[in-house]
Amino acid sequence: MPHAAFIAGGTLYQLMRALPLAPPDHDPPLPNPWRHWLRWPGLFGLAAVLAGLLLAPAPTLRLVWAVVIPLLPVTFFLSPSLWRAACPLATLDLLGGPAREGQTLGRAAGARLNAIGITLLLGIIPARRVLLEFDGRTMAATLLAFGAMAYLVGRTRPAKAGFCNALCPVLPVERLYGHAPLLHLGDTRCRPCVRCTTVGCVDRAPREALVALGGGRRQAGRWLRSAPGLFVAGFPGLIVGFGLLPDPGPASLARAYGQVLAGVALSWLAVLLLLTLLRTGVVPAIRVLSVLSAGLFYWFAAPHMAAALGGGPTAGPALRAGFLLVVAWWASQGLRRLSAAPAHAEPSGVPKRGGTRNRPD
Repeated sequence: MPHAAFIAGGTLYQLMRALPLAPPDHDPPLPNPWRHWLRWPGLFGLAAVLAGLLLAPAPTLRLVWAVVIPLLPVTFFLSPSLWRAACPLATLDLLGGPAREGQTLGRAAGARLNAIGITLLLGIIPARRVLLEFDGRTMAATLLAFGAMAYLVGRTRPAKAGFCNALCPVLPVERLYGHAPLLHLGDTRCRPCVRCTTVGCVDRAPREALVALGGGRRQAGRWLRSAPGLFVAGFPGLIVGFGLLPDPGPASLARAYGQVLAGVALSWLAVLLLLTLLRTGVVPAIRVLSVLSAGLFYWFAAPHMAAALGGGPTAGPALRAGFLLVVAWWASQGLRRLSAAPAHAEPSGVPKRGGTRNRPD
């Protein structure tokens, strides 16, 4: 198993190095066949996971938490649009209703919904360690609840404005890890853009989504007090607080929430202090915190992944080294290309009014 972990990590690193990276200012769309091919297997996969959680909970939970979740950030490094093309909740969101003109999600409403999404994420993560990691029925009920939310909210908002670009609890992580994508796939769902969201669409402008939502790149103090700023600054502490939790157990629920939320608060205060003392801008802070968060995530996740897959005592460190190599390469390539990329004319990532508006595919 240690040799397999070394081989897996090294292979993933070499595959990512071999990717034909698009120029920073080039945004080729994902071809139609790929967009349609990725969409429906995501729904079938969700149905299979739900069935597995009820019929064979132990291996299904191991697959979800030890394999799928640890690999998601790698897809965000490549492009958040890759996962968003396959996400079953995104499909349910778009199935809720067709795109409608005149119902654009504005900055203020988007900020409120994004704050709710971040709150949902902060509520789910501690519950994972003490409940969702070993209770198949609760996990299935949680997935069904979010699926119903995506579909019902999709009936009230055009395109992705209700769930995918607002309420989704995974969206803050997509924006953080996907703000310096290695591949530019364009909008994998809506072709052409229907202007459902004025600010913060990670598909249209991943580099500007987090900054624009927090009020702009020149107002670091204001950005840090916004919901996106709170999340980005507190995320390293959240990861450390979660990673240091003991083995799962219902009795540790209060400790899980207390430790994770304390980590968020301490991390936010530390970033606030550093930004104040160093007078660092918003964009450099996001870049540093994204790399720090990714490294911390795999520092804690890799040993759990190796143990869940039956690895020996050296498998965890080997897998950790492989993932950290990937993070380092993403940081050196993606963030370097981000620094060299010209700024978009539309920071919000949506076409100007008067552009073509059709319904999503």
